[in-house]
Amino acid sequence: MDRRDFMKKAFVSSLLFSTGSMALLRNRSALADVQGLDDRLLFCIAANGAWDPTSFCDPLLGGGQILGYSSSGQLLPQTVSGDHFALNEALNTESVDGRFVLYDNNDVQTYTRSDGTSFNIAPYIDTNGNVGEDLGGPERDKTFRVGSSSHQSDFFETYKDELVIINGMNTRTNAHSVGQRHAWSGRIRVGAPHLAALWGALNEYENGVLPLTFASNGGYSATSGLLPVARANKKEALVNLTSPYIWSKSQNQSQEILTGNLVDLVSDFQNNRTQRLLNSPLPPHVKANIEKLRVARLAEPHFAPLADALEEVEATEGGLFASNGAITQAGILIAGMKAGICKGAMLSTAGFDTHSNHYVGTSSHPLQLTKLFNIIHYVRQQLEMHGLWHKTILVVSSDFGRTRLNGGARGKDHAPVTSTMILGGANTGIGAGKTIGSTYLKDIHPEGPLKTAKYVFAGAVQPSDNALVNVPIDALNHAQTQAFTITPGHVHHALRQLLGINGHPSGIQDAFALPAEFTDTVHPFFEGLHSR
Repeated sequence: MDRRDFMKKAFVSSLLFSTGSMALLRNRSALADVQGLDDRLLFCIAANGAWDPTSFCDPLLGGGQILGYSSSGQLLPQTVSGDHFALNEALNTESVDGRFVLYDNNDVQTYTRSDGTSFNIAPYIDTNGNVGEDLGGPERDKTFRVGSSSHQSDFFETYKDELVIINGMNTRTNAHSVGQRHAWSGRIRVGAPHLAALWGALNEYENGVLPLTFASNGGYSATSGLLPVARANKKEALVNLTSPYIWSKSQNQSQEILTGNLVDLVSDFQNNRTQRLLNSPLPPHVKANIEKLRVARLAEPHFAPLADALEEVEATEGGLFASNGAITQAGILIAGMKAGICKGAMLSTAGFDTHSNHYVGTSSHPLQLTKLFNIIHYVRQQLEMHGLWHKTILVVSSDFGRTRLNGGARGKDHAPVTSTMILGGANTGIGAGKTIGSTYLKDIHPEGPLKTAKYVFAGAVQPSDNALVNVPIDALNHAQTQAFTITPGHVHHALRQLLGINGHPSGIQDAFALPAEFTDTVHPFFEGLHSR
């Protein structure tokens, strides 16, 4: 029995044993006009702690005004004097109702894509709470800058024709662990694997195991027992695994621990013992685990190319590899993909749980966003530099959103409405950049001295001519039945369809089906789905 057939039987039998369910075998759906489906890569970046989309890709417009109460108790718009982004004082008063940051039309950045569509991005707020960074001249740079100091560019200008921005996404939670699970599995309940883990498991089913099939540096990395998660935190440890029988490859110490002849003897002994155990009257679940171990050993020779790939990525990363932890770990994941031993990656970043000082200080939210955009920029450029971008899907998301300033702490509280950003190479089916969905403010108690008189809601969308268009708020009551509010599950259902996960012949994915609302309709979030 060859490795591929062995993996299919062992993989499905162990899954059925663990889930107690029958997986249905269905024909894999074909994706029109997209080549190299089985060779695609999935790179995920998590902004852990819940980012604030209204501070970048989904700004709330309000003409530079906030709503406050007059001396007679009437709710009236009030213009904040001076620079209205020095609002740690202006919005931290008893008279301000919703404490939402409403950007002036002159402050938001408007970008026009090659297809003529435009979208707004909130301005960069410096660590003093001012619009833009004082560059020593009369103008302030209100954009998020990425790249080295000598080659900086505006992130959204650079990637405007690639970014698929999905706003107004209702996560239905404000709990971090639930939001992270929903963001990366598409399911709000427990027991679902990360999308990249499911993608990697199906690739193992078809092609055999690899050392880093699904690799992660932390964050939500559930695999639901489909495969082990490989940790990609320390480069030296991984380099040493590429040559396990010498003293230390990472330190250029090449003395043999075991000679080649002895390694062969040990390997022969392991194989013979494994076969004896499989022929013995052991329980089926024990044999299934033994088979997994035997298959895992087959992956050992595939580790060797990682050492050279790590050196090549490090040589092109621009001096950040050793000085930035997230960049270092991103480089490891990219090297795994370059070496051909990683199909799905999860890179977790932190710093977004800004319950205090959202706009000011060295840990401000805009500053954390700038760091995140630099990581995305690094990953995107490295994947292209090493010949991988054309087949890579890059997904960036977070637990949920945060929009309302929380009083004296001068931070922002949790809110379920958020955004996600997705880019993809030419052979992935993601297509050109576009913006879908929106967030809006709604009066809950339009009168009375209530600070929470406004709250954020996810706007509805509906299909129209192979696209998703926003439904005007004032038309929601009269909207067609096709109108819906975007959830992470909708996006995951579309990504699963794009990747060929829905209907995969193994039936493995059926054990982790998305909620019933996604079983029939695949919405056209991506160009590769327009013909469906």
